Amino acid sequence: MVNTNYGQKLLKTKKNHIEKYVNLISPKGTETFNDNEQIVIKWKTYNVEKIDILFLDENEQIVYSVRNISARKESYYFTNVEKLPNIFKIRISASSVFSASDISPFYLEKKSVAVSLKKQEQIETNFSTSPLKIMPLGNSITEGYTVPIPPVRNGYRKTLKEKLDENGLKFDFVGSLTNGSFGDNQHEGHGGWHAKHWFPNYNYDLNSHLHSFLEMNPPDIILLHIGTNDIGEYYDSRNDNTIDTTVADISGLLDTIYTFNPNIKVILAKIINREDNTDSPTINETIETTAFNNALEIMANNRISNGDNLSLVDMESAIVYPDDLSDGVHPNDNGYVKMSDIWFDAIKSILPKLSLKIFLEGNYFSNNTMSTHLNQAGFIPINQPFNRSPWNYLGDESTFSIPVDVVDWVLVSLRTGTSSSTTISQRACFLKSNGFIVDLDGFSPVVFPVSEGNYYIVIEHRNHIPVMSSSKIFVSPYIK
Repeated sequence: MVNTNYGQKLLKTKKNHIEKYVNLISPKGTETFNDNEQIVIKWKTYNVEKIDILFLDENEQIVYSVRNISARKESYYFTNVEKLPNIFKIRISASSVFSASDISPFYLEKKSVAVSLKKQEQIETNFSTSPLKIMPLGNSITEGYTVPIPPVRNGYRKTLKEKLDENGLKFDFVGSLTNGSFGDNQHEGHGGWHAKHWFPNYNYDLNSHLHSFLEMNPPDIILLHIGTNDIGEYYDSRNDNTIDTTVADISGLLDTIYTFNPNIKVILAKIINREDNTDSPTINETIETTAFNNALEIMANNRISNGDNLSLVDMESAIVYPDDLSDGVHPNDNGYVKMSDIWFDAIKSILPKLSLKIFLEGNYFSNNTMSTHLNQAGFIPINQPFNRSPWNYLGDESTFSIPVDVVDWVLVSLRTGTSSSTTISQRACFLKSNGFIVDLDGFSPVVFPVSEGNYYIVIEHRNHIPVMSSSKIFVSPYIK
Protein backbone atom coordinates (compact mmCIF):
# COMPACT_ATOMS: atom_id res chain seq x y z
CA MET A 1 0.00 0.00 0.00
CA VAL A 2 1.27 3.50 -0.71
CA ASN A 3 2.43 5.29 2.44
CA THR A 4 -0.31 7.48 3.91
CA ASN A 5 1.97 9.54 6.17
CA TYR A 6 0.70 13.03 5.32
CA GLY A 7 1.86 14.77 8.52
CA GLN A 8 4.65 14.65 11.07
CA LYS A 9 5.15 11.38 12.89
CA LEU A 10 5.94 11.79 16.60
CA LEU A 11 8.52 9.26 17.72
CA LYS A 12 8.98 8.47 21.43
CA THR A 13 11.38 6.43 23.57
CA LYS A 14 11.37 5.61 27.28
CA LYS A 15 14.20 5.07 29.72
CA ASN A 16 13.47 4.43 33.42
CA HIS A 17 9.88 5.48 32.70
CA ILE A 18 11.00 9.00 31.76
CA GLU A 19 9.57 9.95 28.37
CA LYS A 20 11.64 11.75 25.73
CA TYR A 21 10.38 13.09 22.46
CA VAL A 22 11.53 15.21 19.53
CA ASN A 23 9.08 16.76 17.08
CA LEU A 24 10.27 18.43 13.86
CA ILE A 25 7.98 21.44 13.26
CA SER A 26 9.49 22.76 10.01
CA PRO A 27 10.35 22.38 7.26
CA LYS A 28 7.62 19.86 6.49
CA GLY A 29 8.99 18.78 3.10
CA THR A 30 8.17 19.78 -0.50
CA GLU A 31 9.80 23.19 0.09
CA THR A 32 12.42 24.43 -2.37
CA PHE A 33 15.58 26.31 -1.39
CA ASN A 34 18.25 28.12 -3.39
CA ASP A 35 21.84 27.22 -2.54
CA ASN A 36 22.46 30.68 -1.03
CA GLU A 37 19.29 30.62 1.08
CA GLN A 38 18.85 29.83 4.77
CA ILE A 39 16.77 26.88 5.94
CA VAL A 40 14.99 27.66 9.20
CA ILE A 41 14.66 24.41 11.17
CA LYS A 42 12.23 24.44 14.10
CA TRP A 43 11.42 21.76 16.65
CA LYS A 44 9.80 20.91 19.98
CA THR A 45 11.36 18.53 22.53
CA TYR A 46 10.72 17.08 25.96
CA ASN A 47 13.43 15.86 28.35
CA VAL A 48 16.12 16.39 25.71
CA GLU A 49 19.21 18.55 26.25
CA LYS A 50 21.02 18.37 22.91
CA ILE A 51 19.91 17.52 19.40
CA ASP A 52 21.61 16.55 16.15
CA ILE A 53 20.36 17.78 12.77
CA LEU A 54 20.99 15.22 10.04
CA PHE A 55 20.57 15.81 6.30
CA LEU A 56 19.74 12.66 4.30
CA ASP A 57 19.92 11.91 0.59
CA GLU A 58 17.29 10.05 -1.45
CA ASN A 59 18.49 6.75 0.06
CA GLU A 60 18.16 8.30 3.54
CA GLN A 61 21.92 8.15 4.04
CA ILE A 62 23.52 10.97 6.07
CA VAL A 63 25.29 13.48 3.82
CA TYR A 64 25.72 16.36 6.28
CA SER A 65 25.16 16.90 10.01
CA VAL A 66 25.12 19.59 12.68
CA ARG A 67 25.47 18.13 16.17
CA ASN A 68 25.05 18.97 19.87
CA ILE A 69 22.73 21.95 19.46
CA SER A 70 20.87 23.09 22.57
CA ALA A 71 17.36 21.67 22.34
CA ARG A 72 16.00 24.73 24.17
CA LYS A 73 16.79 26.97 21.19
CA GLU A 74 13.94 25.31 19.28
CA SER A 75 15.27 26.70 16.01
CA TYR A 76 18.42 26.68 13.90
CA TYR A 77 19.39 28.63 10.79
CA PHE A 78 21.22 26.40 8.34
CA THR A 79 23.24 28.30 5.68
CA ASN A 80 25.29 25.60 3.90
CA VAL A 81 22.57 24.59 1.46
CA GLU A 82 25.07 24.35 -1.42
CA LYS A 83 26.62 21.30 0.33
CA LEU A 84 23.38 19.32 0.15
CA PRO A 85 22.13 17.08 -2.67
CA ASN A 86 19.35 18.35 -4.89
CA ILE A 87 16.77 16.17 -3.11
CA PHE A 88 17.07 15.69 0.64
CA LYS A 89 15.27 15.08 3.93
CA ILE A 90 15.95 16.45 7.42
CA ARG A 91 16.06 14.31 10.57
CA ILE A 92 16.47 15.73 14.07
CA SER A 93 17.57 13.40 16.83
CA ALA A 94 18.31 13.64 20.52
CA SER A 95 22.09 13.51 21.12
CA SER A 96 22.02 10.46 23.34
CA VAL A 97 22.26 6.70 23.13
CA PHE A 98 18.52 6.31 23.71
CA SER A 99 17.53 8.98 21.23
CA ALA A 100 14.14 10.11 20.09
CA SER A 101 13.97 11.41 16.55
CA ASP A 102 11.70 12.82 13.89
CA ILE A 103 12.10 13.19 10.12
CA SER A 104 10.51 15.37 7.47
CA PRO A 105 7.89 13.13 5.85
CA PHE A 106 8.50 14.54 2.35
CA TYR A 107 11.61 15.47 0.41
CA LEU A 108 12.93 19.01 0.08
CA GLU A 109 14.58 20.32 -3.06
CA LYS A 110 17.62 22.49 -3.69
CA LYS A 111 17.84 24.59 -6.84
CA SER A 112 21.01 26.37 -7.83
CA VAL A 113 20.69 30.13 -8.34
CA ALA A 114 23.02 29.67 -11.30
CA VAL A 115 20.29 27.86 -13.24
CA SER A 116 19.91 29.60 -16.59
CA LEU A 117 16.68 31.35 -17.51
CA LYS A 118 16.04 28.79 -20.24
CA LYS A 119 16.41 25.91 -17.78
CA GLN A 120 14.17 27.65 -15.28
CA GLU A 121 11.53 28.13 -17.97
CA GLN A 122 11.80 24.44 -18.79
CA ILE A 123 11.28 23.51 -15.13
CA GLU A 124 8.18 25.67 -15.01
CA THR A 125 6.94 24.18 -18.29
CA ASN A 126 7.40 20.67 -16.94
CA PHE A 127 4.94 21.41 -14.15
CA SER A 128 2.37 23.29 -16.19
CA THR A 129 -1.23 22.13 -16.00
CA SER A 130 -1.66 22.91 -19.71
CA PRO A 131 -1.85 19.79 -21.90
CA LEU A 132 1.20 18.77 -23.90
CA LYS A 133 1.09 19.86 -27.53
CA ILE A 134 1.27 17.53 -30.55
CA MET A 135 2.10 18.85 -34.03
CA PRO A 136 1.06 16.53 -36.90
CA LEU A 137 3.64 17.46 -39.57
CA GLY A 138 3.94 16.43 -43.21
CA ASN A 139 2.06 16.61 -46.50
CA SER A 140 -1.43 15.68 -47.77
CA ILE A 141 -1.40 12.38 -45.89
CA THR A 142 -1.11 14.34 -42.64
CA GLU A 143 -3.82 16.69 -43.90
CA GLY A 144 -6.15 13.71 -44.54
CA TYR A 145 -6.57 13.71 -48.32
CA THR A 146 -8.49 10.83 -49.91
CA VAL A 147 -10.16 10.07 -53.24
CA PRO A 148 -12.96 10.89 -53.75
CA ILE A 149 -12.03 14.19 -52.10
CA PRO A 150 -14.05 14.50 -48.87
CA PRO A 151 -15.77 17.71 -47.75
CA VAL A 152 -13.65 17.52 -44.57
CA ARG A 153 -10.26 15.90 -44.18
CA ASN A 154 -9.93 13.98 -40.95
CA GLY A 155 -7.14 11.61 -41.96
CA TYR A 156 -5.58 9.77 -39.04
CA ARG A 157 -5.90 12.83 -36.80
CA LYS A 158 -9.57 12.51 -35.81
CA THR A 159 -9.30 8.83 -34.87
CA LEU A 160 -6.02 9.44 -33.05
CA LYS A 161 -7.56 12.28 -31.03
CA GLU A 162 -10.50 10.05 -30.08
CA LYS A 163 -8.18 7.23 -28.99
CA LEU A 164 -6.14 9.60 -26.83
CA ASP A 165 -9.24 11.09 -25.20
CA GLU A 166 -10.85 7.69 -24.56
CA ASN A 167 -7.68 6.64 -22.75
CA GLY A 168 -7.51 9.77 -20.59
CA LEU A 169 -4.53 11.19 -22.50
CA LYS A 170 -5.34 14.86 -22.99
CA PHE A 171 -3.25 16.60 -25.66
CA ASP A 172 -3.61 19.77 -27.69
CA PHE A 173 -3.06 19.38 -31.45
CA VAL A 174 -1.31 22.45 -32.85
CA GLY A 175 -0.52 23.91 -36.27
CA SER A 176 -1.35 26.74 -38.65
CA LEU A 177 -3.91 24.69 -40.65
CA THR A 178 -7.33 23.38 -39.64
CA ASN A 179 -9.07 20.44 -41.31
CA GLY A 180 -11.48 17.87 -39.95
CA SER A 181 -14.89 17.36 -38.40
CA PHE A 182 -13.62 17.47 -34.82
CA GLY A 183 -12.71 20.26 -32.43
CA ASP A 184 -8.96 19.95 -32.00
CA ASN A 185 -8.11 19.79 -35.72
CA GLN A 186 -4.97 21.96 -36.05
CA HIS A 187 -2.03 20.53 -37.97
CA GLU A 188 0.87 21.22 -40.36
CA GLY A 189 -0.04 18.82 -43.16
CA HIS A 190 0.63 20.70 -46.41
CA GLY A 191 -0.62 19.00 -49.58
CA GLY A 192 2.03 18.54 -52.28
CA TRP A 193 4.93 19.57 -50.05
CA HIS A 194 8.36 17.97 -49.96
CA ALA A 195 11.05 17.69 -47.33
CA LYS A 196 13.07 20.05 -49.53
CA HIS A 197 11.55 20.90 -52.90
CA TRP A 198 13.78 21.18 -55.97
CA PHE A 199 11.40 21.70 -58.90
CA PRO A 200 9.15 23.35 -60.07
CA ASN A 201 8.12 25.39 -56.97
CA TYR A 202 10.76 25.96 -54.32
CA ASN A 203 8.16 27.30 -51.90
CA TYR A 204 6.48 23.93 -51.37
CA ASP A 205 8.93 22.49 -48.89
CA LEU A 206 9.04 22.01 -45.12
CA ASN A 207 12.70 23.01 -45.01
CA SER A 208 11.88 26.67 -45.75
CA HIS A 209 8.95 26.96 -43.35
CA LEU A 210 9.55 24.64 -40.40
CA HIS A 211 11.21 27.16 -38.11
CA SER A 212 8.30 29.59 -38.45
CA PHE A 213 5.82 26.75 -37.78
CA LEU A 214 7.70 25.92 -34.56
CA GLU A 215 7.75 29.55 -33.47
CA MET A 216 4.01 29.99 -34.06
CA ASN A 217 3.01 26.79 -32.23
CA PRO A 218 5.84 25.32 -30.14
CA PRO A 219 5.09 21.58 -29.77
CA ASP A 220 6.13 18.99 -27.22
CA ILE A 221 5.69 16.08 -29.66
CA ILE A 222 5.92 16.03 -33.48
CA LEU A 223 4.43 13.30 -35.68
CA LEU A 224 6.50 13.52 -38.88
CA HIS A 225 5.46 11.72 -42.08
CA ILE A 226 7.26 13.19 -45.13
CA GLY A 227 8.90 12.01 -48.36
CA THR A 228 6.00 10.84 -50.52
CA ASN A 229 6.14 13.80 -52.92
CA ASP A 230 9.94 13.81 -52.99
CA ILE A 231 9.95 10.22 -54.26
CA GLY A 232 7.14 11.04 -56.68
CA GLU A 233 9.44 13.39 -58.61
CA TYR A 234 12.59 11.29 -58.75
CA TYR A 235 11.69 10.46 -62.36
CA ASP A 236 11.90 14.12 -63.43
CA SER A 237 15.31 14.77 -65.06
CA ARG A 238 15.15 18.43 -63.97
CA ASN A 239 15.54 17.28 -60.34
CA ASP A 240 18.70 15.92 -58.80
CA ASN A 241 16.80 14.39 -55.85
CA THR A 242 17.68 10.85 -54.79
CA ILE A 243 16.96 8.66 -51.81
CA ASP A 244 20.17 9.90 -50.20
CA THR A 245 19.32 13.59 -50.67
CA THR A 246 15.78 13.13 -49.33
CA VAL A 247 17.00 11.28 -46.25
CA ALA A 248 19.58 14.05 -45.74
CA ASP A 249 16.81 16.65 -46.13
CA ILE A 250 14.73 14.93 -43.44
CA SER A 251 17.78 14.80 -41.19
CA GLY A 252 18.02 18.56 -41.81
CA LEU A 253 14.42 18.95 -40.64
CA LEU A 254 15.38 17.15 -37.43
CA ASP A 255 18.33 19.52 -37.02
CA THR A 256 15.93 22.47 -37.28
CA ILE A 257 13.62 20.95 -34.66
CA TYR A 258 16.35 20.17 -32.15
CA THR A 259 18.04 23.53 -32.65
CA PHE A 260 14.72 25.16 -31.82
CA ASN A 261 14.19 22.94 -28.76
CA PRO A 262 16.18 19.75 -28.07
CA ASN A 263 13.45 18.55 -25.70
CA ILE A 264 10.87 18.11 -28.48
CA LYS A 265 10.08 14.42 -28.95
CA VAL A 266 9.86 13.50 -32.64
CA ILE A 267 8.09 10.35 -33.83
CA LEU A 268 9.37 9.80 -37.38
CA ALA A 269 7.48 7.54 -39.78
CA LYS A 270 8.74 5.16 -42.38
CA ILE A 271 6.17 6.38 -44.88
CA ILE A 272 3.31 4.34 -46.31
CA ASN A 273 4.00 2.72 -49.67
CA ARG A 274 1.97 3.11 -52.87
CA GLU A 275 1.27 1.67 -56.28
CA ASP A 276 3.80 2.19 -59.04
CA ASN A 277 2.96 5.11 -61.33
CA THR A 278 3.08 3.85 -64.93
CA ASP A 279 3.35 7.46 -66.17
CA SER A 280 6.90 7.60 -64.75
CA PRO A 281 8.58 4.60 -66.46
CA THR A 282 12.11 5.56 -65.32
CA ILE A 283 11.45 4.49 -61.72
CA ASN A 284 9.24 2.11 -59.79
CA GLU A 285 7.74 4.16 -56.92
CA THR A 286 6.83 1.08 -54.90
CA ILE A 287 10.40 -0.20 -54.88
CA GLU A 288 11.82 3.30 -54.35
CA THR A 289 9.62 3.87 -51.31
CA THR A 290 10.79 0.68 -49.61
CA ALA A 291 14.43 1.56 -50.36
CA PHE A 292 13.84 5.08 -49.02
CA ASN A 293 12.33 3.71 -45.80
CA ASN A 294 15.30 1.40 -45.29
CA ALA A 295 17.71 4.32 -45.66
CA LEU A 296 15.53 6.50 -43.42
CA GLU A 297 15.67 3.83 -40.70
CA ILE A 298 19.48 3.78 -40.78
CA MET A 299 19.61 7.57 -40.44
CA ALA A 300 17.08 7.56 -37.60
CA ASN A 301 18.84 4.81 -35.66
CA ASN A 302 22.14 6.67 -35.93
CA ARG A 303 20.54 9.80 -34.51
CA ILE A 304 18.81 7.83 -31.75
CA SER A 305 22.15 6.28 -30.74
CA ASN A 306 23.57 9.81 -30.52
CA GLY A 307 20.90 10.83 -28.04
CA ASP A 308 18.19 12.54 -30.11
CA ASN A 309 14.64 12.60 -28.69
CA LEU A 310 13.60 10.50 -31.66
CA SER A 311 11.63 7.31 -32.21
CA LEU A 312 10.76 5.51 -35.44
CA VAL A 313 7.45 3.93 -36.48
CA ASP A 314 6.77 1.69 -39.45
CA MET A 315 3.78 3.03 -41.38
CA GLU A 316 4.77 1.08 -44.51
CA SER A 317 3.90 -2.21 -42.81
CA ALA A 318 0.83 -0.81 -41.05
CA ILE A 319 -1.58 -0.98 -43.98
CA VAL A 320 -2.59 -3.53 -46.62
CA TYR A 321 -1.88 -2.76 -50.30
CA PRO A 322 -3.88 -1.88 -52.30
CA ASP A 323 -6.91 -2.46 -50.02
CA ASP A 324 -6.13 0.42 -47.66
CA LEU A 325 -5.30 2.98 -50.38
CA SER A 326 -7.86 5.34 -51.93
CA ASP A 327 -5.98 6.30 -55.09
CA GLY A 328 -2.77 4.29 -55.08
CA VAL A 329 -1.00 6.98 -52.99
CA HIS A 330 -3.24 8.20 -50.15
CA PRO A 331 -4.86 5.94 -47.56
CA ASN A 332 -8.60 5.42 -47.45
CA ASP A 333 -10.53 5.72 -44.19
CA ASN A 334 -9.51 2.20 -43.14
CA GLY A 335 -5.87 2.96 -43.86
CA TYR A 336 -6.00 6.15 -41.81
CA VAL A 337 -7.46 4.25 -38.85
CA LYS A 338 -4.50 1.85 -39.02
CA MET A 339 -2.11 4.83 -39.11
CA SER A 340 -3.78 6.24 -36.00
CA ASP A 341 -3.18 2.94 -34.18
CA ILE A 342 0.55 3.18 -34.92
CA TRP A 343 0.79 6.82 -33.80
CA PHE A 344 -1.20 6.05 -30.64
CA ASP A 345 1.09 3.21 -29.56
CA ALA A 346 4.16 5.32 -30.34
CA ILE A 347 2.89 8.26 -28.27
CA LYS A 348 2.19 5.98 -25.32
CA SER A 349 5.67 4.49 -25.56
CA ILE A 350 7.41 7.85 -25.06
CA LEU A 351 5.20 9.06 -22.18
CA PRO A 352 6.12 8.74 -18.49
CA LYS A 353 4.59 5.65 -16.94
CA LEU A 354 4.14 4.03 -13.55
CA SER A 355 4.08 0.47 -12.29
CA LEU A 356 1.95 0.56 -9.11
CA LYS A 357 0.66 -2.07 -6.71
CA ILE A 358 -1.89 -1.72 -3.90
CA PHE A 359 -4.40 -3.92 -2.07
CA LEU A 360 -7.91 -2.95 -0.97
CA GLU A 361 -8.74 -4.16 2.52
CA GLY A 362 -12.38 -4.99 1.76
CA ASN A 363 -11.49 -7.10 -1.28
CA TYR A 364 -8.37 -8.76 0.10
CA PHE A 365 -7.94 -12.53 0.07
CA SER A 366 -4.94 -14.48 1.27
CA ASN A 367 -1.87 -14.98 -0.95
CA ASN A 368 -1.87 -11.35 -2.13
CA THR A 369 -5.04 -11.55 -4.22
CA MET A 370 -8.31 -9.62 -4.21
CA SER A 371 -11.87 -10.55 -5.02
CA THR A 372 -13.36 -9.68 -8.42
CA HIS A 373 -16.97 -10.14 -7.26
CA LEU A 374 -18.02 -6.70 -8.52
CA ASN A 375 -16.71 -7.58 -11.95
CA GLN A 376 -18.35 -11.00 -11.97
CA ALA A 377 -21.68 -9.42 -11.00
CA GLY A 378 -21.41 -6.86 -13.81
CA PHE A 379 -21.24 -3.86 -11.45
CA ILE A 380 -18.13 -2.23 -12.91
CA PRO A 381 -19.07 0.48 -15.45
CA ILE A 382 -17.36 0.71 -18.84
CA ASN A 383 -16.91 4.47 -18.35
CA GLN A 384 -14.72 5.93 -15.59
CA PRO A 385 -16.85 6.49 -12.43
CA PHE A 386 -15.03 9.50 -10.93
CA ASN A 387 -16.96 12.20 -12.80
CA ARG A 388 -18.97 13.19 -9.72
CA SER A 389 -18.32 14.54 -6.22
CA PRO A 390 -15.95 14.31 -4.42
CA TRP A 391 -13.62 13.62 -7.37
CA ASN A 392 -15.23 15.65 -10.18
CA TYR A 393 -12.75 14.17 -12.63
CA LEU A 394 -13.49 15.13 -16.26
CA GLY A 395 -11.57 12.38 -18.07
CA ASP A 396 -13.17 10.45 -20.95
CA GLU A 397 -11.70 7.03 -20.15
CA SER A 398 -13.91 4.24 -21.40
CA THR A 399 -13.61 0.66 -22.58
CA PHE A 400 -15.73 -1.82 -24.52
CA SER A 401 -15.38 -4.50 -21.85
CA ILE A 402 -13.84 -4.99 -18.40
CA PRO A 403 -10.98 -7.55 -18.27
CA VAL A 404 -11.92 -10.59 -16.18
CA ASP A 405 -9.19 -10.09 -13.53
CA VAL A 406 -10.07 -6.45 -12.78
CA VAL A 407 -11.24 -5.57 -9.26
CA ASP A 408 -12.43 -2.03 -10.02
CA TRP A 409 -11.51 1.40 -11.35
CA VAL A 410 -9.02 3.57 -9.45
CA LEU A 411 -8.03 7.22 -9.98
CA VAL A 412 -4.28 7.96 -10.00
CA SER A 413 -2.99 11.53 -9.72
CA LEU A 414 0.43 13.13 -10.07
CA ARG A 415 1.16 16.13 -7.84
CA THR A 416 4.16 18.44 -7.55
CA GLY A 417 3.28 19.11 -3.89
CA THR A 418 1.17 17.49 -1.21
CA SER A 419 -1.98 19.58 -1.72
CA SER A 420 -4.64 18.78 -4.31
CA SER A 421 -4.07 22.19 -5.93
CA THR A 422 -0.71 20.95 -7.23
CA THR A 423 -2.25 18.13 -9.28
CA ILE A 424 -0.65 17.98 -12.73
CA SER A 425 -2.35 14.94 -14.25
CA GLN A 426 -4.97 12.32 -13.43
CA ARG A 427 -5.81 8.96 -15.00
CA ALA A 428 -8.66 6.57 -14.36
CA CYS A 429 -7.35 3.02 -14.72
CA PHE A 430 -7.87 -0.56 -13.58
CA LEU A 431 -6.87 -2.37 -10.39
CA LYS A 432 -6.23 -6.08 -11.00
CA SER A 433 -6.77 -8.92 -8.55
CA ASN A 434 -3.00 -9.30 -8.03
CA GLY A 435 -2.75 -5.68 -6.82
CA PHE A 436 -1.24 -4.12 -9.93
CA ILE A 437 -2.71 -0.92 -11.34
CA VAL A 438 -2.76 -1.08 -15.13
CA ASP A 439 -3.84 0.95 -18.13
CA LEU A 440 -7.10 0.35 -19.96
CA ASP A 441 -5.63 -2.44 -22.10
CA GLY A 442 -5.60 -4.50 -18.90
CA PHE A 443 -1.85 -5.15 -18.67
CA SER A 444 0.34 -2.10 -19.48
CA PRO A 445 1.81 0.31 -16.91
CA VAL A 446 -0.22 3.51 -16.53
CA VAL A 447 0.98 6.33 -18.81
CA PHE A 448 0.59 10.05 -18.16
CA PRO A 449 0.57 12.93 -20.67
CA VAL A 450 3.20 14.93 -18.76
CA SER A 451 6.92 15.64 -18.86
CA GLU A 452 9.09 13.26 -16.86
CA GLY A 453 9.91 14.45 -13.36
CA ASN A 454 9.42 13.91 -9.62
CA TYR A 455 5.81 13.68 -8.45
CA TYR A 456 3.78 12.64 -5.44
CA ILE A 457 1.46 9.75 -6.33
CA VAL A 458 -2.14 9.74 -5.09
CA ILE A 459 -4.48 6.76 -5.50
CA GLU A 460 -8.24 7.01 -4.94
CA HIS A 461 -10.99 4.39 -4.92
CA ARG A 462 -14.75 4.80 -4.60
CA ASN A 463 -15.01 2.93 -1.28
CA HIS A 464 -11.63 3.58 0.38
CA ILE A 465 -9.81 6.64 1.67
CA PRO A 466 -7.13 8.12 -0.65
CA VAL A 467 -3.48 7.24 -0.16
CA MET A 468 -0.41 9.26 -1.16
CA SER A 469 3.28 8.42 -1.46
CA SER A 470 5.38 9.77 1.43
CA SER A 471 7.89 11.31 -0.99
CA LYS A 472 8.18 12.26 -4.63
CA ILE A 473 8.70 9.46 -7.13
CA PHE A 474 10.58 9.92 -10.40
CA VAL A 475 8.21 9.21 -13.29
CA SER A 476 9.79 8.60 -16.70
CA PRO A 477 9.09 6.69 -19.93
CA TYR A 478 11.25 3.82 -18.68
CA ILE A 479 10.01 1.19 -16.24
CA LYS A 480 12.84 -0.54 -14.37
